[in-house]
Amino acid sequence: MPDADVTAFPVLFQFDLSSSIAHIILNRPRSLNAINVDLLTSLVDALKNALNAKVCIISGSGTSFCSGEDLKETLAPHSDGRDPSELRLSLLKLQDLTRLTAGTETVFISCVQGWAIGGGAEIALAADLVVAGPDAKFKFPEIIHGHAPTCGISARLPQIIGLQQAKRLLLLGDTLSAAVALTMNLVTEVVDEPLARSLALASELSKRSKRSLGSIKRGLELATFPNSESVLQWEMDATSWCMSDDCAYNAFESFRNRKQPHCNNVVVSTKTIQSSGGYSLYKQEDDMIQWLLAAANEDGEKTFLRFGEVDVSFAKFKDDVSHLADGLLMEGVQPYDVVAGMMFNSKDMVCAWFATMWIGAIWAPLNTEFRGTVLDRALALVSPKIFIVEHEFLSMIPCSRSIKVFVHGQSVASGALFESLIVPTTSEPVDVAPERTACLLLTSGTTGPSKACELSHKYFTTVVDDIIDWLGLKPDDVLFCPFPLYHMDATALTVVPALRLRATAAIVRKFSASRWWDEIRLAKATVADFMGATLCILFKAPLTAKDADNPLRLMWGVPVPTWAEEFEERFGLQILECYGATESGLPVIQRAENPRVVGSCGVVQSSVELKIVGDSGAMVEPGQIGEIIIRHQPYRRFTGYYKNQEATAQALKDGWFYTGDLARVDSEGNLFFIGRKKQTIRRRGENISSFEIEEALLLHPDILECAAYGVPSDLTEEDVKVSIVKRTGVSLSAQNVYDFAIDKMPRFSVPRYIEFVVELPRTPTGKIETFRLQEMWKSGNRSAVVDFDRSYVTSHILVLDYSVLTWIQILLTQLITWFIPSPLRLWK
Repeated sequence: MPDADVTAFPVLFQFDLSSSIAHIILNRPRSLNAINVDLLTSLVDALKNALNAKVCIISGSGTSFCSGEDLKETLAPHSDGRDPSELRLSLLKLQDLTRLTAGTETVFISCVQGWAIGGGAEIALAADLVVAGPDAKFKFPEIIHGHAPTCGISARLPQIIGLQQAKRLLLLGDTLSAAVALTMNLVTEVVDEPLARSLALASELSKRSKRSLGSIKRGLELATFPNSESVLQWEMDATSWCMSDDCAYNAFESFRNRKQPHCNNVVVSTKTIQSSGGYSLYKQEDDMIQWLLAAANEDGEKTFLRFGEVDVSFAKFKDDVSHLADGLLMEGVQPYDVVAGMMFNSKDMVCAWFATMWIGAIWAPLNTEFRGTVLDRALALVSPKIFIVEHEFLSMIPCSRSIKVFVHGQSVASGALFESLIVPTTSEPVDVAPERTACLLLTSGTTGPSKACELSHKYFTTVVDDIIDWLGLKPDDVLFCPFPLYHMDATALTVVPALRLRATAAIVRKFSASRWWDEIRLAKATVADFMGATLCILFKAPLTAKDADNPLRLMWGVPVPTWAEEFEERFGLQILECYGATESGLPVIQRAENPRVVGSCGVVQSSVELKIVGDSGAMVEPGQIGEIIIRHQPYRRFTGYYKNQEATAQALKDGWFYTGDLARVDSEGNLFFIGRKKQTIRRRGENISSFEIEEALLLHPDILECAAYGVPSDLTEEDVKVSIVKRTGVSLSAQNVYDFAIDKMPRFSVPRYIEFVVELPRTPTGKIETFRLQEMWKSGNRSAVVDFDRSYVTSHILVLDYSVLTWIQILLTQLITWFIPSPLRLWK
């Protein structure tokens, strides 16, 4: 069939007489093909014309199938003079959609891409075959808008998915991903190219007898939905009644006044919209600057940012951002230019990010630990128009880089000051598309050279709703984050949620175990973010009478130890875990209302598809370990790696993001993180998780932190080495650790080398830099490592030295370990 001509017609109709295939295209792409009077009338006419065909495909132009009734152009009577009788006429036409689709002999195929909401979902599900794309979303939000179903779905849905599931969808307004819809039998197939598949099915069916097709279809419909007409009549009466209510009126009025349509899980009122989780949100534009302008105008005196004892209101922050934005413009920064920063956490750093977005440029915050060639490589990658740096880092800028530098902090002899960028003028913010890049967040570089994740404006405005819903955040929350503002946790998951809710983001310069609870109390924090060893360090601190005397109700992060419930009881709060990355957002979360599954990060969000695959790319069986790959809408993940097509192509394949992380999923859908593929230790034919070794050793009360990693071995692929930080003042020997490990993990995972260190090398976000420990080993820096005399030393213990054993000795040792509970720990 020829391609559809994009015209002003709300519905396009094509009919191939030779093959008896019709194609109806909903053609209001800018409104997500929402139903107004014109589209409804045209669609009914098109369906009547399609009855001459054997098969008819219904699809939507643009990115969505149909977002339901256009509440900005509501079909209901309104104060603009429309007659109430028009509602009756509109409802009859809506119900004609089901009668013409399900009640005739033509076979209908709905091709669903993007949203199928409300009436749009009902149109799709009235078809005989439902082919969905991987990004398809189904939702019945009538309850949220004070509305009622209109197209017979009250009869169809319980027959398709069962009464209880139908009640859940209609009473709660949940959103279903294509993958979940498939498991519930709402759709026939989920494929990457749904239109191509729909055309193929139509071509196959068109070769069959029309009489046969029609009789089979009508027989199945009559047997399954014998009361469809009485239900349609009930829905018409119920809808008329609901639409006369003030709740529906306010919902329609709010939509009519909105800047642009936006599909979300919301309840609408005159000022705010309410999510299913119960939190209040404000205007839904995919634009953080518009959020800021609205907050400054409506809640200007409320505290947005808190740095220690310094509070910054929404109004003050907006003024500072606009003045800095004008300063950037005067320095020649244009849309799409990059502004880089190497700064400590501060109000000015957040301002620099928002000022960059204000003018349509791109913010690139750099890791303050970057030095030498690493910093030079990062600057070459982002190529900033200007570079804002703390005065402490000025001397570290490579001489080879000719960059306009502005120094933040103390005055210096050379370089312009950051304050010179602040000018007392205010320009209007640039209007940017939601898909435009807002920020470049660089990876930590723990497994290789840092890459810059391109994150769009819509990435931030979408991910934020995930965390608000997950944690049940509220406008009176104070969100505490001790991690740097060049990291996702402090930006996308702290500052942006605070802006979205008009709550408060409390940021400190860096994590400090000794200052943690004092800073929590000073900030009056209610929710705190943790990473790495945070929980372990806090838990293993001495007990105090003030432990539960803190304002926190919730801590979230990763990893969560097995003794999480003891931590919760001691400090009087709740802990929630997740799995995510800058590239993927938060695809896996632990729901507060569900019982904790020890060791699990949680379950996959309904908006996400997740698979565990082996090296061949095929899915592994439940319980088996493989790589996590994720697929969801492009705007819910990173756009790609900036100026790195090769790395982007390796990470994004056929719409799937290959995380490089190993995990397993049980039969209940709980995900268990194993570790990074590059951090897996290969020993004696076994793949060993460094994460699981560390998790087991951290159960020892005297081990504060530890890192497990592989080091070269003469006879096996690798040997296991652990570096341990022990609690201050305890007497802990390598022999103690070895004895503990023997009882806590498989023998092939028991460390061969055990080392005590004062501290572990970490990134500023708390990730252990195991590559630095491995480099020290490879460089021969083993001053305390035992030689081949196999004697104990204070810092290292060589548990078994295979380099001086014969293979016969190894075999004998293995045989002995089979028959006695305590193996030979040392060869004398």
